[in-house]
Amino acid sequence: MNQNISLQSSQTKAGEWKIISNPNETKTFSADEMIDAYKAGLHDGLSIKRTVKKEIIKNIDLIKSAGEDFFSFLNKSEDNCYSIFLKFNKINSFDLICALRKELYINDDKVKSVYQKSWEVEKELENSEISLNISFIPYSESINSKRLISDGYMFFYGKLQES
Repeated sequence: MNQNISLQSSQTKAGEWKIISNPNETKTFSADEMIDAYKAGLHDGLSIKRTVKKEIIKNIDLIKSAGEDFFSFLNKSEDNCYSIFLKFNKINSFDLICALRKELYINDDKVKSVYQKSWEVEKELENSEISLNISFIPYSESINSKRLISDGYMFFYGKLQES
């Protein structure tokens, strides 16, 4: 096999190409070096995993607390919110769906304070570098919890009818 590679074409004058490293010159590693590299990578990976897990749990707890406070705000004078559903998107991004009493959901004047408070909750969490998107649906006895679960809403708080 011919090991010489011609990188220049007589028809093309694009410049001189050079091989960065010779593929025949490979560095070999001892078994001890391979084991040490494996152990170092494993240790680093497990350390990162523990750190990420702690961060996720901390963020979920913070979001759950904010959701419970929002739920309490909505229900301070009467039952306006029956359920909230929480979806984990990524380490610092969440979606929250609030199932509001239909009379509140369709009344533009009454629901303004709910929208204002939801915006305040979202902005407050942004200061903690957490993104929360709050959406609203009208409450129904026939909310399909299986569909919400399939959409990633794994946590709920409040009243839930099993479907």
